[in-house]
Amino acid sequence: MKLLDEKTWLGKPVTTSRCAVCVLEDVYSGAEAVGVSEQQKCEVLKQTISMLQREFSTAKMPSTYITEAHRILKQISGLDDPFKQARETCNTVGSRLTTKISKEAEKIEDDYERFRYLVIWAVAANTMDIRTAGAGYASTTNALHKRLKRIFNQGLAVDDTAEIFRMIPTAKRVLCVLDNVGEIAVDRLLLEELQRNGTTITAAVRGGPLTSDATKEDAVAVGFDSSNIRLITTGPDTLGMTFDEMSDEFRDEVRRADLILGKGQANFYAFCQYRNEFPKNVVALLRTKCNVINQLFDCSENISIAALI
Repeated sequence: MKLLDEKTWLGKPVTTSRCAVCVLEDVYSGAEAVGVSEQQKCEVLKQTISMLQREFSTAKMPSTYITEAHRILKQISGLDDPFKQARETCNTVGSRLTTKISKEAEKIEDDYERFRYLVIWAVAANTMDIRTAGAGYASTTNALHKRLKRIFNQGLAVDDTAEIFRMIPTAKRVLCVLDNVGEIAVDRLLLEELQRNGTTITAAVRGGPLTSDATKEDAVAVGFDSSNIRLITTGPDTLGMTFDEMSDEFRDEVRRADLILGKGQANFYAFCQYRNEFPKNVVALLRTKCNVINQLFDCSENISIAALI
């Protein structure tokens, strides 16, 4: 596995020509899941191909194109939240799962081991992605439970938790850039653990629903309203964070945070390509989902990562 100290990929685009194919596959799968007509599916693909012809470049993040493709799907389907039912299912599963995880975490007396336990679960929960992580647009509750447990048992292939843990006592402001619905319920447990140090926590979600990315409504659905965690938006309905459409409050929080936690691969793209835009320490918590990212770590299969980047 590539040593993280090398970090030869920081500051460089992670997009490859294969990403364009993934965008088309993703939006087509989404259109099928939504149940639009064959004519509408053809129009979604035509407009997505046209968008890629105009804009595709390896200089931009892959999430930029997936965002635009799913905005096309929303417009043609006439649905503001095409995957509403699947998103609600994930939130339900995530909330149920946190009850079990919380009980097990309370049994762990050592502060570091409890922190690491919650980190591994938070990374495993990153597979609750109805798009590309294997959960699928039509995954069942039982299938999601089994997948999460299997990923948790694999542990972390990249494990910087000890170094991250040492940073927490001096990190008075922590910003967590959340990712998927359902997953955020498990993230809440990790963030509440960080609050034991008196740390001020801000969690950033999307300003509108797009595929499986979480919104404020989703955060409330999994219990963030009962936590002393400030909720803000990264911007509008984007996949992960974006610099072109970043909200002012998110930009300000990026500047003020002592430590930034980023969940998921789309946010990892931004951390890699725009690392200089984040002035303080950045931690990436994710399950890799494609060979483009796996190759950064010299791996041929998806792995779990808790990396200080």
